[in-house]
Amino acid sequence: MTPRNYVRADLAAIKAYSPAAPNCELDLSDNTNLWGTPPSVDAVIAEMTRGALARYPSSNAQAMRVALAGYIGMPVECVVAGCGSDDILDSIMRAFVQPGDAVAIPDPSFSMASVFARVSGLRPLLIPLTPAQSPDIEAMIGSGVRMLYLCTPNNPTGGVISLADIENVLGNFNGLVIVDEAYAEFSEFTAIPLLRSYENLIVTRTLSKAFGLAGLRIGYAVCAPLLAAEIEKTRGPYKVNAVAERVGASVVCNDRQWVARVVAEVRENRERLSRELRQRGYEPLDSSANFLLLPVKEALTLANRLAERSIAVRAFDNLTGIGDAIRVTVGPWPMMQAMLDALDGIVA
Repeated sequence: MTPRNYVRADLAAIKAYSPAAPNCELDLSDNTNLWGTPPSVDAVIAEMTRGALARYPSSNAQAMRVALAGYIGMPVECVVAGCGSDDILDSIMRAFVQPGDAVAIPDPSFSMASVFARVSGLRPLLIPLTPAQSPDIEAMIGSGVRMLYLCTPNNPTGGVISLADIENVLGNFNGLVIVDEAYAEFSEFTAIPLLRSYENLIVTRTLSKAFGLAGLRIGYAVCAPLLAAEIEKTRGPYKVNAVAERVGASVVCNDRQWVARVVAEVRENRERLSRELRQRGYEPLDSSANFLLLPVKEALTLANRLAERSIAVRAFDNLTGIGDAIRVTVGPWPMMQAMLDALDGIVA
């Protein structure tokens, strides 16, 4: 027997998630907040004692859940906190439906959704986006699956799904619907109000993007209390560390104005960057997130050329219905201008 004999056959072909981000001075590859961290972070960390680090944090991040419940306007019993929204999505896949069941996922969308499904013994059913880069709602409803995953704004395209379409899914699909809202703050969109009418909805969110806390790994789900309790069981205790819980709760309560200013600047720079790219002959997809997806020829080659100029972007090879593309995180305008200047130098 060799170690490989102990590996689950259905997981052997899965590659570990490892985005190739070169060591560049300007990293526009991962959709994090390029304005940094909110103002209250330093003070909260400075006030923490060594004793707080020597003990376990609260088992279910109660202070964080209370802060998040106030932010989204839902009862605390509806909120589950975890180690990033990845952890939450993974727990949801384990908590509901049966091994062997299928999960419908738009293609392209967040790549880890399919991985989490397979790790939980589920079958990801990838359904191509429509030519308008929207989920094929009717195909997903009629796919015969037990769970649907939707990402809005969608990663990597940036497109949003209308509330009418989500309500159509919820009312006509006899199963659970996951709506991943990692980028919701940038879009003025949320399905959270629909939770008051539909108990088959789970909304997931994160503090990694608009709130600038990607390094602390804070995510959460909002859903019916019974579903929240089931997610808690599969998630296990202590998934939010003591530093993350205190910082996250403070930021959600005290730094919303800072977040609002960052979001406003992201939206302004996103539209400005899109115009600049179109003037150069590119056709970026319409985006409601903090990034733009730019279809190009030979994305990896272009990404490598940008890396030579110390600028990192995310390259995608042959996305379904799109082809090769690069994804660019939107940041302060000097960063965007540096990226444009690098592009100009490459094509000159």
